[in-house]
Amino acid sequence: MGFVYAAAMFLAGIFIIYFAVKENKLFCIVGVYFLIMGIYWLVNELTPNVNLFDGVYGIVFRCVTAAVAVFAIILYFIHHRNITKNQ
Repeated sequence: MGFVYAAAMFLAGIFIIYFAVKENKLFCIVGVYFLIMGIYWLVNELTPNVNLFDGVYGIVFRCVTAAVAVFAIILYFIHHRNITKNQ
């Protein structure tokens, strides 16, 4: 099942990067993070003896994910406000 999550993260990252280039280049940061998250998930699945989601690595992963989510939400609201002002 982890391979499906890794593939979903890769596809989401490519999708976000593809459409972010047209809209706002800062959204590419979120797309690149999704690609990194896909790699992280794939490495976790390929190394069954090491669980990267436990311990310090898991805490760091969750904190970075939360920071990227907050960054994406702020970018979205700024972008949406600029679009509505221009209409």
